[in-house]
Amino acid sequence: MNNHLIIFDCDGVLVDSEPLSNRIIAQQMCELGINMTTEEAIHLFAGSSLQNVINHVNKITGKPAPDTMEAEYRRRSYALFQKELQAVPGIRKALEELPFQKCVASNGPLPKMNLNLTITELLAFFNQKLYSAYEVGHWKPDPRLFLHAAQDMGYRPDQCIVIEDSAHGIHAARAAGMKVLGYAGRTEREKLERAGAVIFKDMNRLLVNIEAIL
Repeated sequence: MNNHLIIFDCDGVLVDSEPLSNRIIAQQMCELGINMTTEEAIHLFAGSSLQNVINHVNKITGKPAPDTMEAEYRRRSYALFQKELQAVPGIRKALEELPFQKCVASNGPLPKMNLNLTITELLAFFNQKLYSAYEVGHWKPDPRLFLHAAQDMGYRPDQCIVIEDSAHGIHAARAAGMKVLGYAGRTEREKLERAGAVIFKDMNRLLVNIEAIL
């Protein structure tokens, strides 16, 4: 068992941040004259990159998004995380049980990962093995973030199991030649199945699901 690496996405898998971050995105969209609810933002952008949000603004408005949009998103979302962010239900127990090496690979920047994992008291489980798409310059569904994490941790792709909650992440894991479990916590099960993941809904059964695909 110990010759496998478990690669976790962060948002929606370790921390329940998607409703919070997409609340901020929806607010910013409305301020730019684009009517959008939090639920619509989650549907459009969960598991995506902030650049896709900016591209959406450019397309809908026909003009460049404000230069301050990313910085303002970070400011507002980090403040909201400090007040309301929670760990995904069951994840702490799951991390305590896992007899595998583990790391985190996220489309988000390292400061965001560090903040969110510190707030939820999960950071110590990963021994600072955090990998960001901003480091490699490629965002999911591109597989290079996962390949970079595996190489740095000393594992082949076929020794890796990725835990994801978005179609973008699942496509990236499969393109990297890795097994992938799709956590259908807030994401539609059908969307994850279409992307090609084995689906589970309860983090308390994470170890059982990992053992089933080894």
